[in-house]
Amino acid sequence: MTDFLKEKVFHNTSLKVFSIIFALVFWIYVMDQVNPVITRTFGNIKVDLLNVSTVEENELVIKNNKDFFVDVTVEGRRDEVLQFNSSDLSLTADLMGYKSGINTIPININSNNNDVKIINQSLEEIKIEFENYIERLKPIELSYGGALPENYTLESSQLAFKEAYVSGAASKVNSVVALEATYNIGGLKNSVSEDITIAPVNTEGEIVQGVTLDQKYVGLNITIVKEKEVTIIVEFDDQTSNDYHIKSYDYTPKRLKIQGEETLVDQVDELALEPFEIRDDLGVFNFERELILPIGVSVVDGSPSVSIFGEVEPIITKEYTYNVDNITIINIGNENYTAQIVDENSEVTLSITEPESAIDSLAADDIVLLIDGSDFQLGENQGKIFARFNNKSYDYELSQETIRILLEEKNTDTNLESEGN
Repeated sequence: MTDFLKEKVFHNTSLKVFSIIFALVFWIYVMDQVNPVITRTFGNIKVDLLNVSTVEENELVIKNNKDFFVDVTVEGRRDEVLQFNSSDLSLTADLMGYKSGINTIPININSNNNDVKIINQSLEEIKIEFENYIERLKPIELSYGGALPENYTLESSQLAFKEAYVSGAASKVNSVVALEATYNIGGLKNSVSEDITIAPVNTEGEIVQGVTLDQKYVGLNITIVKEKEVTIIVEFDDQTSNDYHIKSYDYTPKRLKIQGEETLVDQVDELALEPFEIRDDLGVFNFERELILPIGVSVVDGSPSVSIFGEVEPIITKEYTYNVDNITIINIGNENYTAQIVDENSEVTLSITEPESAIDSLAADDIVLLIDGSDFQLGENQGKIFARFNNKSYDYELSQETIRILLEEKNTDTNLESEGN
């Protein structure tokens, strides 16, 4: 049996060796020509950062956090390389153990196909700066855009909270001066309540990227009111007796600006007080009366009160006594006649009943008693007395309305003597 195997194995040995060599050469030829070794580059493969949580546990944060990308060149047989894609590559950078500051971290590349080799990478390490992680309260600053319609006013606004926490890299958090909340009130006529976004901004008003807010929105309540000018009406009820006189009365303001929700204000055109009674005992008066405003309506820049003022004065009677010799007789048409008062009464009293202010300063010298003699006849006449005032007319009464007047011709001898001279 052994001899048989030896004969078969070693029989024609040179021919068998030649066949093996030929087959090997042929295989190499086929592999080089049909399935050659090629290279291929995959661009922009993202580097995955490992153990990011450990960085946060150490109260650190990546400053200017960004993604890193690497171009990788691989080599292998054509059929293997063509089936290979970027997902078969794993690029990682392990962040464990690094401290605050700039750190150089190597990139680890692995392939899930051993027949495809990595022969080149555009980046072998990355530089990452770690910064202390801080959290700070920052104020929320509210601003408005746009303009309200005419006669509409922003009465009040209220934020649900006035501060919020900002966290992240110390340099970034410290650059945040405020959390900006902007709301457009253009064309707004009614009150609103809604959530608005807040954004971290620096001193230049630019949004700071790379920080985290514990609140992204803040509740905002805005009260919008309409302003309107309305008429104030005050009615006066004269309750004075015959012994008193209303010298003056008035009120202010005549118009008032009110504000409130549009639907409420539109229902109001005027505001009225209950009639104000003017009585004898008021004298000089000045009262404040409160206006009753509809619920939800208020007064703009002022008090909802009306000032009512005036004066009530007594009606008095003032008497002036005159000697009858001081009564002037006018309009005696004939110059040859002379008139003489022959009444037995020596005095006449004039009485005027008027409001006190009308006659308080009126003196006896301001009044002249006169008798019109234009209708007198020779002999005794009844002359009717009337008064003339310097400034204005008054209703008056006289203790006697007429007085006896004797009209005579002048003495002839006296007249001739006067003509001779």
